[in-house]
Amino acid sequence: MTNVIKKCVDDLVCVMLDVHIWGGRRILNREDLLAANPALSKLPSEKLASLGAYKLCDPELLRQFDVVRGRAERYLKRQGLSLLGAVGITPEKYQNEAYAKLLAFQTEFNALGDAFLKQFDVAVQNWATTQLLENPDYAHLFNQPPSREHVEKRLSFTFHAYRVNAPAAEDGSAMNSHYDTQVRGLKGELMRDVAAEAGTLVNEYLLRKQDGVVTAREYVTPRTLGPLIRAAAKLDDFRFLDPSIGPLSDLINEVVASADAQRIEGKLLMKVWSLSKLLSDPARAVELAAAATEGKSSDDLLGAMTIAQGDASPAIARVQQSVDESPSAVNAPSDAQSLSLLL
Repeated sequence: MTNVIKKCVDDLVCVMLDVHIWGGRRILNREDLLAANPALSKLPSEKLASLGAYKLCDPELLRQFDVVRGRAERYLKRQGLSLLGAVGITPEKYQNEAYAKLLAFQTEFNALGDAFLKQFDVAVQNWATTQLLENPDYAHLFNQPPSREHVEKRLSFTFHAYRVNAPAAEDGSAMNSHYDTQVRGLKGELMRDVAAEAGTLVNEYLLRKQDGVVTAREYVTPRTLGPLIRAAAKLDDFRFLDPSIGPLSDLINEVVASADAQRIEGKLLMKVWSLSKLLSDPARAVELAAAATEGKSSDDLLGAMTIAQGDASPAIARVQQSVDESPSAVNAPSDAQSLSLLL
């Protein structure tokens, strides 16, 4: 196992969510159907086909637990990188923020669980009564509802934090080679996460769809730059992965800091477009990160990279040049027309 890979993994805390949610369903078997309709005796055996399940409770009452779990999963993904079935985050991020945030998710989940269990018996009865109005022949399905204690054991939210190490002491062992393969690619995972954030900015904020036609917005506001801010923060957390990661984070922060006007338009919008389009492609993001180590200004770097990209990107460079030559052209229709070439 190389020292670089070992340092990357040793510098991370793996966090794994362990969330269990009662499904609110019970398996439907042949006997359940035959009790209501003997004509169904020719149904295939359970070895051949599954008959599905029936609901014991209103699914909307259980959806709230999935919502909390989903928010916790998205939060962790934004803070770290997928690693060995968990999410690897920096110790500082875990100690200073993530631990408290996960405890808050746990507290919210448990509060929802307590409220649900208090009304459980009534909720199950109300659901059965409602369903039997439409399905009167299936009252037997609700003769033995699960107990509150049974359901309580199937509602839980916890998380586990741990460090990982190579399984063997010898760097050249076969076990360590397998482990080394598993933990490689963290930089690629990071760039894919950055590309996803940039793609969100492009598709949800820089573009708009009206009457089935997709066009580029003529301006945005600083509030729309959240995906870039998150991408820069994650890059900064993981700058130890590669010497080019830190400079890329600094480049993004430089562009965000320069776009502090209430309306981001003209040349500033071109910079945001250039950066976002480059970052939205993981391979181009890696190239941009490497170029960022040269210490060039964001204007020079993005101008060179967008021209090198070819196809639609020269449109950005042309608009940048026109804005530089004629400040009055900032709000001209040609800006939006040139941006539309990027689509």
